[in-house]
Amino acid sequence: MTTDRLPAVTLRRAAQADIAGLAAFNAQVHGAGIGVLAERLCAAPHCTPSDFWVACDPRGSIVSSLVLMPGVLEIGTTPVPYAEVGLVGTAERWRGLGVCSALIRKAHADLCARGIPLAMLLGIRDYYARFGYVYTVPAGLYATLALDAAGTASPPYHLRPAGLGDVAQLTAWYRDLAGRRDVRGARRDEAATRYLLAGLGGSATASSFYLLSDAAGPVGYVRVADESEDGGLYINEASDLSPAAAHALLGLLAELARRRGRPHLRFNLAADHPLRTVALELGASPTSTYAWQVALLQPRALLHTLRAEFTRRLDGWPVDLELNLCGEGVCLRGGPTVTIGAAGQTAPTATATAAAGHLAQLCLGSHTFADLAAAGADVDADDKGREALALLFPRLIGWIDPLY
Repeated sequence: MTTDRLPAVTLRRAAQADIAGLAAFNAQVHGAGIGVLAERLCAAPHCTPSDFWVACDPRGSIVSSLVLMPGVLEIGTTPVPYAEVGLVGTAERWRGLGVCSALIRKAHADLCARGIPLAMLLGIRDYYARFGYVYTVPAGLYATLALDAAGTASPPYHLRPAGLGDVAQLTAWYRDLAGRRDVRGARRDEAATRYLLAGLGGSATASSFYLLSDAAGPVGYVRVADESEDGGLYINEASDLSPAAAHALLGLLAELARRRGRPHLRFNLAADHPLRTVALELGASPTSTYAWQVALLQPRALLHTLRAEFTRRLDGWPVDLELNLCGEGVCLRGGPTVTIGAAGQTAPTATATAAAGHLAQLCLGSHTFADLAAAGADVDADDKGREALALLFPRLIGWIDPLY
């Protein structure tokens, strides 16, 4: 429970001088691996100490913090800026006083000032709904496979650790597979790959990259986390693979798991990933699912960003859709080019109502209007509105990896 009166804390951006304090605070609240991660993020590509927000007590000690890691999504062919909100934590004696809530609101205001319409996080289930977060694109599709079921590796396939000389190829493979999806993260450049390969050692998200090769040379890669919550060998990323290469890779990963003393293989890969498909065919058991929690901070800005995508989807249909976003009216006008303006300027030919959170689900394609209506969500539309929404917001195939 939070109090109405915030205690005497200062909310501010972190600075270079706070790095050691951020590391110590996060280690105390989340554990040593997260403490290392907080320090490493200050040197990550596209992330600086000023992307951390902190709450400090009157002595200047950090009592709560979070980080806003800037990223870019692609919805169709349209880039959309977002921020991954991470490492949210508060010292125990300061919990329940509204400090973290104030910090989140401050962070949201910062994102709005920077023109970033979406905030995304992986956090406590349902806790962040109070800040406008809803579940959208998948982030976790977990499955486990017994080592004996994985089979054995067959020549000429073999694994070797990836090195800095492989950065360009690793990046190209990653972007090739991601580019086949409707919604995807688009910040994986060579600098980010290099950082993931060599910059996170000792942190909670440290991992190893391996290249899979056949007689002709490298055919793909796999990323294996250094640690796993359930003790298994945790595979959280892989390139596109042929069925033969996927079968061979599973046998090689089983060998790696035995060398590391891991009892099984644990996967977190997109539903359409060929390695997951083969693992399920061999008897892998799905265990749990999870999704990104997203807050739509600037609905009108996101709609403007997606105008070209809406134009393609409507394909010249001359609809005037008045969309009531629970207090803020927006009109999407179809035609050769979709335009977006304030509601009430012309008589609409279609109307609909949806909260900002539901609009986030529609824009990211994790839900259709029909899905939301069937689930009893607070949405409504007339017949023409439903027809327009079905065209504007189809179901999309999406998968977004955490930035770091």
